[in-house]
Amino acid sequence: MSKNTDSGSEFDFSKFDADPELSDKRNISVPPPNQYFDVEQVPSGFTPMGEVAVEGRMYRGLSHGRMPWGIIVISWVAIGLPILGLCGYIIYASLEPLLTGTTPLSFQTLFSAILVLALHLLVPGVILFIVIKGTRAKLRYVRSRSRRGE
Repeated sequence: MSKNTDSGSEFDFSKFDADPELSDKRNISVPPPNQYFDVEQVPSGFTPMGEVAVEGRMYRGLSHGRMPWGIIVISWVAIGLPILGLCGYIIYASLEPLLTGTTPLSFQTLFSAILVLALHLLVPGVILFIVIKGTRAKLRYVRSRSRRGE
């Protein structure tokens, strides 16, 4: 018997060990796994499109609540608070002429001021929405973990 098999094994490999021709024909084939893993490549941030892709990954991770608490707090300090200040300034600068009375108040003036205000708040509002959504998703994740007792 071969020294690699048990004495109670039902297979006799002694022929393979004795005959070198049979030993060369012995092979083991391992089938490949049935599932293919989809590995997402991390884009390089050194090209313009790579930078957009990296920012998209960051905002996607933030909006789904997959970021740690430190990142969420830093995003509020670095992104949320400046955007809130910018939104406040945009609202003040857009509505100041209407409130001070330097221009006559009519429907056309009010409508155009509201339209310009909405267009100016569109991009900061989307970024602020992402930070708010990330915070809510993280809070929801923490609550669900505490309910399960983890």
